[in-house]
Amino acid sequence: MKKRVVLALLIPMLILGIWGCKKKEAPPVAGQAEPVDMLTLLPQESQAVFFGNLNKLMNLKAVNEAIQKDESYQKYQKFIQQVGIDPQKDVYYACGAIIVDPETQKQYGAGVVNLKYDPNKVLAYIKAQAEKEGSGEFREEEYNGVTIYLVPTKENEEEGGFAFLDNSNIIVGTTQGIKAVIDVAQGKKPNCKTNANLMNLLNSVNQEALFWGGGFFPSDKMSKIATQNPMMANLKAVQAGTISFDYSNQTYQAEIKIFSDDEQKVKQLADFITGLKSMGAMAAAQKPVFGELLNNINITSEPDKVIISMELTEDLIQRLEAESKKEENPEK
Repeated sequence: MKKRVVLALLIPMLILGIWGCKKKEAPPVAGQAEPVDMLTLLPQESQAVFFGNLNKLMNLKAVNEAIQKDESYQKYQKFIQQVGIDPQKDVYYACGAIIVDPETQKQYGAGVVNLKYDPNKVLAYIKAQAEKEGSGEFREEEYNGVTIYLVPTKENEEEGGFAFLDNSNIIVGTTQGIKAVIDVAQGKKPNCKTNANLMNLLNSVNQEALFWGGGFFPSDKMSKIATQNPMMANLKAVQAGTISFDYSNQTYQAEIKIFSDDEQKVKQLADFITGLKSMGAMAAAQKPVFGELLNNINITSEPDKVIISMELTEDLIQRLEAESKKEENPEK
């Protein structure tokens, strides 16, 4: 009877213990990882997060054409030979975060580039460039088995640098930021996916876009901006925002969302932005192409947010460039 009681108590405890020992998420592997996997490297204390799909960017038609130009292409090939990295084939993602120290409330930054690379070649190239520019020698610091290369800084500047986390990820940022990412990657600290408020915010943004991000705005800073400029009074109620930028079918798409729990302030902010657009349309009345640009900007509001979206075709960009050149050279 006693054995049965002991087993009845032990089995639930073992099950709970297994559930509680959550397996550490492995760092994203270049060429295999999905964009959202990069979030596993950013700390729970991240106040804002940004992501860029560098592989998608580097293979856009406009970027590829720029690379193929004689002068640019020669520099591109030279870089590949020196570093052993082809930006169009070997570089995948970049992400970054503004992190807040929970004790001091001090902000610091960190970023991660996901790519296929040889750490020795990259380090040799960076050191050669630093020597060429006369910027001084790096200071090395070991942290949990990872070498942090600290860049020489001027007086009163925060120290920062880079570290090779593994063969797929390079960390850049302030010393504190780099250490925070290392702690997360090694499972010593939770990542930002455990930050429910941040994840809820990021779920509202298009994470398949070329570039996206989101974060929370400190209330004291928003109040300061609102106080300094009466026209920006509605910003005092703004709590968070997201942004995305993408390209498809020869069209650039951008979307900004501004969040607040004050429905009245949201409507006022939307009206204010719409007013600015109307003023711009009046100023551009003599320039149809600029009017067309403004017509492609849409401003809508929902109870908790203002949404600003824009679409810009390649054709419109070319016509805007042509019009701008006319203004620069009116005699031609």
